[in-house]
Amino acid sequence: MKRLYKLVVLAVAALAPLSALAADGYVNGYVNLRAGPDVRYPRVVTLPPGTPIVVFGCTNGWSWCDVRGDGARGWISANYVSYPYNNRRVVLSTYGGRIGIPIVNFVLDAYWGNHYRNR
Repeated sequence: MKRLYKLVVLAVAALAPLSALAADGYVNGYVNLRAGPDVRYPRVVTLPPGTPIVVFGCTNGWSWCDVRGDGARGWISANYVSYPYNNRRVVLSTYGGRIGIPIVNFVLDAYWGNHYRNR
């Protein structure tokens, strides 16, 4: 029974949603939230400065971040993400590694299927 309990706990921990790792940040200028990590992806919405966002992670090198803001999920340039660090707001493109922002991968079909289905 103990073994089964341990396996269940381990399985639940492994399947915990990525949002549990999410962190709060803010948009530091007008920025287009895009459907992928590049300016070639369609614009989902434009976020104004000061918009609170949830940061799920950034691409390797912290150039683009997967975020939720203003009810929409998508990608914004890390240059436009301010994040609290040492009692001040810093830009993730510079501080992402020091802060320990998770690195996430972008897989087009999976991401679009999860976030833009029926749009």
